[in-house]
Amino acid sequence: MTKNHVTMKDVAKKARVTTQTVSRALSGGSVHPETQRRILKIAEQLGYVKNSSASALRSGRAKVVAVLYDDPRNLFFPLITDFLQENLQREGYIILTMAVRKPRMDMETYNLSLSQNVSGIISYLEPTEEFDGAISGKNIPMLLLGRHTESVNFDSVEFDDFSGGVLAAERLIDHDGCKNVLYVTENLAISCLKRRLDGFESVLENKSDVRFGICEACDVIEKLDKLNLENSLPDGVFCFNDMTAMKVLNWYDSRKIPAPKVMGFDNISQEVLLPCQLTSVGSDKCELAKTAVGILIDRMRGNDGERIRKTIPVFLAEGTTA
Repeated sequence: MTKNHVTMKDVAKKARVTTQTVSRALSGGSVHPETQRRILKIAEQLGYVKNSSASALRSGRAKVVAVLYDDPRNLFFPLITDFLQENLQREGYIILTMAVRKPRMDMETYNLSLSQNVSGIISYLEPTEEFDGAISGKNIPMLLLGRHTESVNFDSVEFDDFSGGVLAAERLIDHDGCKNVLYVTENLAISCLKRRLDGFESVLENKSDVRFGICEACDVIEKLDKLNLENSLPDGVFCFNDMTAMKVLNWYDSRKIPAPKVMGFDNISQEVLLPCQLTSVGSDKCELAKTAVGILIDRMRGNDGERIRKTIPVFLAEGTTA
């Protein structure tokens, strides 16, 4: 049987050096430049592919970063993850995505990540108090993405969600003249959603003539059906993300009712053409990913300095249609 898997020993034999010399040459270790060039050329000619798993076993860590999120149906997560992957690849890392059906990061989820031999974790899941208290001193870096935290155990990179709420309120109320506004959200215990609401309500403080209601996304269809029967549909709707905003627009379209002013959050039409035009609160997703990866890489290299908090500015964006 012909062997078709080229090993480090094969490269060493043809280069007439030891396997240890080949290993150092391939990993950028201390080898004479001419010897390294010769080994790299021979490895390429033979079609040698580095065994990352074996390297991980020797070093104790794989060059893998776990990315944890809670809703695989939201296009925002794969879009951001793609930007994260692009930046991590430049540093020789790959991504392991993990869709976790819970809004909080706990020790069970953390240990599940560690079981994959990862070098670092990027989490959209906010830590529970119990997890935050138990994580101190752990040596696997973890960065919280898109969420706010005051914990001294994590770095974080987030959007300016409060300002996003302000922008949405100013657009719907001051610009569009809406008087009956509905905020469609999820669990307000999630920091980014609560901060968007706080920003929106800060504009309402001097708007006594504006009616304002809150509805959870899982109940929005039932809520709109009820408001329609009561002849009190909103003239403005602010949704915590673009996917929910499109769900609201579809409700109006399916019932042949003229849609009100509807706003989303995330500006996914910047990367994906949507079937409808949607005004959304956007941000620089590339900058978010680049900043997050830069911080995490620094931690994985051993920098254990003071925790870093970064906030990415937001802006209003007019959507495009497919």
